[in-house]
Amino acid sequence: MLYLTHPDNLRSITQYGILSRGCVERCGIRHEDISNVEVQARRDREVFGRPLHDYIPLYMARRNPMLWTLRNLPRAYIRVSLEVADKDGTAFSNCNASSYWARFYQGSSNIDQLPWDVILAPTWTQFPDGKRKRCAEVLVPEIIEPSFILDIRCKYIEDDLVLPECKSLLLIDHDFLKA
Repeated sequence: MLYLTHPDNLRSITQYGILSRGCVERCGIRHEDISNVEVQARRDREVFGRPLHDYIPLYMARRNPMLWTLRNLPRAYIRVSLEVADKDGTAFSNCNASSYWARFYQGSSNIDQLPWDVILAPTWTQFPDGKRKRCAEVLVPEIIEPSFILDIRCKYIEDDLVLPECKSLLLIDHDFLKA
């Protein structure tokens, strides 16, 4: 699973973990926001009794519409272990969670509700409503601890991008970040 972020956020992520938007705001942690303001406004609702902003959105498809939107901006992908989906309170959506049509599920018995044909396809363009479905999300509550991070894919590496003890997680990977 994948978390898309600005490279300037990587140092705090390797220190604290990946935090939900709500947690970042409550803690006053400085961060570079790459999200769309209008999309974030649509995420201002509750899912399973928790504000959607208190979940961390993870993508399952590497090449997705969000990456395409950010194609000219600095960005990094953090690959996260599948085991994070076993955390209590984790949910998933059948499309972009900001969508009015999004349906939310919990429990592995509902995993077949995801549009796997769109998620696993090379591109979303040949599917009806593929853009929205390609952005199906795994929603992890509050925090993804650094121990769940598999690696961090960037277009460049600077000396202070991450904590010194996390440098082995960094990979320069131009292809992984292609839209």
